[in-house]
Amino acid sequence: MHKHEKGELKVWWIPQLPMKPFEYSVSSPMEGFLVLDILSKYDLFQFDNCVKSDYSNAGGLLEYDLEMIDDDCDGWTEWYSPMGENMEFYINQENGLDILNEDLKFQI
Repeated sequence: MHKHEKGELKVWWIPQLPMKPFEYSVSSPMEGFLVLDILSKYDLFQFDNCVKSDYSNAGGLLEYDLEMIDDDCDGWTEWYSPMGENMEFYINQENGLDILNEDLKFQI
């Protein structure tokens, strides 16, 4: 079993609720944001091209924190910047970037 380290990051994505999430390790918040953007656009592409008749997706970025391990939490928690900003604020305000499409912004 892989031993996780404090600050380790992973993306979670559920392409159709309800189902088990797809998880993918990333090396930085920005990489995580880009993966989420790609997954969001891919779901929309499949819908627009009649691969899926409908979809209800969700996703996010998780950070591992040893201090959060207890009976209710396995140590993975939603990512926030060091200043406590959520993903949407961090991308759009702090970095001046607008990489997320409207579908993903709606989900955050």
